[in-house]
Amino acid sequence: MRWFKKDKNQALPWPYTYELRAKLEIEVLRKFFELVSQQKKEQEIHLGQLYRQSANDMPESSEDLEEDLEGLCDEFWMLDLAENQAQRLAIVGLYRIVELCTRNMFLWIYYGQEEKLKSLHRWKSQKLRLREDFEYDLQTTRDYAAVDELRCLNNVIKHNDGIVDAELAGFPNWKKAEEIKNLWEAFERLAPSVPVYVKDLAEKLNERRIRNAESDRA
Repeated sequence: MRWFKKDKNQALPWPYTYELRAKLEIEVLRKFFELVSQQKKEQEIHLGQLYRQSANDMPESSEDLEEDLEGLCDEFWMLDLAENQAQRLAIVGLYRIVELCTRNMFLWIYYGQEEKLKSLHRWKSQKLRLREDFEYDLQTTRDYAAVDELRCLNNVIKHNDGIVDAELAGFPNWKKAEEIKNLWEAFERLAPSVPVYVKDLAEKLNERRIRNAESDRA
């Protein structure tokens, strides 16, 4: 989704548009995982049938049977691996929604200010910039804690081989140095917070931007 800017003092697009965009893209991610999960179930049924058939057949040797069964076990393992990767992709995609929405907000409010835009892909830089320019504490945004947890989970997947680090361990449900698990449960728990967060952030930035513009004219 792209919006065209006409005036540097123009307000952000309706906050509702960010909320709607987030909800639509979350449904795309949910559909993606549902398709992967359904395919996995169908393949498991098929492999189960092959497993029973191999066990009931009379192979020429026990080694042949063992080799057949090991091959089927590998197939089951690959299905679990594919589903796990799909869950990780869904989490990364969920946080990407936050990144794209906030990036659009920053492109809008810092129109033509390239130096300020350069560092705003970093979470800490966003917090500092909003505090300095708008006297806004990002942590007061609705559902901030859930989005912050999502950010940490995204970082662990992308940069720490899926092993819980100290920052993610600061949230409930995660233990340091353990491999992340139950990612789809985490997705469903965190996803509702994303539309809430981006809408509220847009509303708060609009309020402060309008206030600053009025102060400049006074």
